[in-house]
Amino acid sequence: MTNPKNVKSITTTLKYPIPYGDKKLDKITMRKPYGGDLRGVSLTALGTMKTDELFILLPRISSVALTDPQLNTIDPTDILAIFTDLNAFFG
Repeated sequence: MTNPKNVKSITTTLKYPIPYGDKKLDKITMRKPYGGDLRGVSLTALGTMKTDELFILLPRISSVALTDPQLNTIDPTDILAIFTDLNAFFG
């Protein structure tokens, strides 16, 4: 298992790319969240894969600016992959 202290960023490849401007976004790179990024986010809800919590946190830690309409088009398969990758930060 990866030591969460050593993980600085993770890239999730989307099986179903989402619209991003005039292109398609097929990868989302997330950096390790800081305390301020977690403000207003329930870690318990995040741990139980509540998408509302993910959609609060993801724009704060992703390398690209994601809007609500873009977040709402992420396929459930990709949401699960993002949650799985996000767990590496919390180990």
